[in-house]
Amino acid sequence: MSDVGPTTTRGSPVAPPPNYPRQAQGFPYVGKRRYCAFPKRAAAAWVLAIVAFFGGGVLLATYAGVTPKATTPAATALPAQPTQRPPPAGIKPLPRSVPMSIDIASIKVHAPVGSLGTAADGTVEVPPPDRPNFTGWYRGSVTPGQTGNAVILGHVDSHVVGAAVFYHLGDLQPGDLVFVTRADRSVAVFRVYGVASFAKAKFPTTLVYGPNTKPELRLVTCGGTYNPTRREYVENVIAVATMVSSRPG
Repeated sequence: MSDVGPTTTRGSPVAPPPNYPRQAQGFPYVGKRRYCAFPKRAAAAWVLAIVAFFGGGVLLATYAGVTPKATTPAATALPAQPTQRPPPAGIKPLPRSVPMSIDIASIKVHAPVGSLGTAADGTVEVPPPDRPNFTGWYRGSVTPGQTGNAVILGHVDSHVVGAAVFYHLGDLQPGDLVFVTRADRSVAVFRVYGVASFAKAKFPTTLVYGPNTKPELRLVTCGGTYNPTRREYVENVIAVATMVSSRPG
């Protein structure tokens, strides 16, 4: 059962304060079709590439150069806070320590986390398109485990391998756990309490990048329909999670 409560909907976006970053219109993947550009041989359609990624032996098979469309959540609103399963009492925020890796067993994610800033136009930088298993922590946000919203972004797909690190982000369910390993070797554990899609023009900037009195996590990727004319996806998929535990390094 999903959490309910005050929501931010894509029908009522909140205008961001001027010091908040803007989301790049094409994030996280601009300039290529989401289909893998592998050549075909003869008239038969064969599996042309099998790419090992995630460091854990998960295999992605690209058949005839086509990647199926990723799941876009039906929900178009996110709860402002977890109400069905609030975090345990007494959760203490962690001191600052940058994230090094992220693990989400329910969608088979095991990936390194790099650092992203803002581009000259004020939009958030995006992970390198040639590193589809690479996620990026927005360093203008708190580090995972600190009080506030830590923001991690990842690609949904890539012309290099097809499905990328956050391809299954839209499949997350409330209750799924996210583990973020930090530079001090501590691990912050977050529980998902909402996943939704938003039109890019109505990106919920305050919900993602705004203040929070609790240590929480925001995961962001692309979703919805791919617009071949604009060469970008028309929506963003966002997951929100709250810290429920931590363990020392």
